[in-house]
Amino acid sequence: MKIANKSFLFLSTIFIFGGCANGTLDLPNSLTIDGKPQFIGVDHTCKEMYESYDANLESAMGIGIILASKKIESFTNKLSGTTTKSTIKESEIKTLARDVAKKSFWIPLNFEKLYGESLIEERLKDGRLINKNTKNKKYIGMYKKLDDFKKKYIAHAIAENAQFPFDVDIYISTEKDTAEAIPYGKVIISENYVANGRYKTILAHELSHVAKRHTTKEMQYRIVSVADSVTDILGIVKNIQSEDAGQFNQFFNAINVKGKFEKYSQDMELEADACGVRLLGKLYPENKAKHIDEMILNIDRTLQEEDTQNNHYTIQEHPDKNIRIENIKEVAKLI
Repeated sequence: MKIANKSFLFLSTIFIFGGCANGTLDLPNSLTIDGKPQFIGVDHTCKEMYESYDANLESAMGIGIILASKKIESFTNKLSGTTTKSTIKESEIKTLARDVAKKSFWIPLNFEKLYGESLIEERLKDGRLINKNTKNKKYIGMYKKLDDFKKKYIAHAIAENAQFPFDVDIYISTEKDTAEAIPYGKVIISENYVANGRYKTILAHELSHVAKRHTTKEMQYRIVSVADSVTDILGIVKNIQSEDAGQFNQFFNAINVKGKFEKYSQDMELEADACGVRLLGKLYPENKAKHIDEMILNIDRTLQEEDTQNNHYTIQEHPDKNIRIENIKEVAKLI
């Protein structure tokens, strides 16, 4: 079921922000769309469970703030020989790339769509995902459970006036001990998680990555993190906004180098935990305590599972488990 979306907003206003210390952009953590706050930055308590997909701020929040930043202006002036009091160091480029990627939205939704659908198609072909049209009774039963959960989730999203420009799709993976939110509303979960009953708490976390647009930010970061200069960052943003199909393969390669979308930044993981707690409290208020305990248990189990696998990600990309558990408990007090 697709939630009807409004016409996408392309803001033409140029936002002027000054640079701040340590090479980071002084970008806003929130803006307002239709009178409602939209949190671009992360919120470890998840005050807002859904982030607007209407706000792909391509011209303003993408190129506009980069060009308008005093830090960028001073750096580009330095390159051209103009003397300034403040400059951005080359060593700060990666920090700048991170901020550009994770504190603004500029990647076209069409790009997310193409990439997300290509991942699903590839994994269906090589057998890593179970086709939803399967005749296998075991998987039919599993998909029924996932569809029941999705219906509850969509009903809640509609009640919260969330606007998704896609159908939320959940797929069963034949790979063990994996759960993944990938671009354009796709979620993958291992069949063993469905079989052992852990799927509700795991899906609440993964769907929160989708709702808070963490997949968008992660895609953007993977693309700009290869940049070696401010000029590269600007060029990447401008090229990808052109939506030239010829550019897609180049950017797909940059994204794929980082592998699966199983791990997000520490802040985004904490936010997804918090949003997952709130979501489960809304969907299953009678089982709130049970699901909170299960989410905490999931953290221990997941870290143990990762520790036994030859995974190219480091566990340190997730927050310390005690920080995550404490955050979950604090959010639980608020609902």
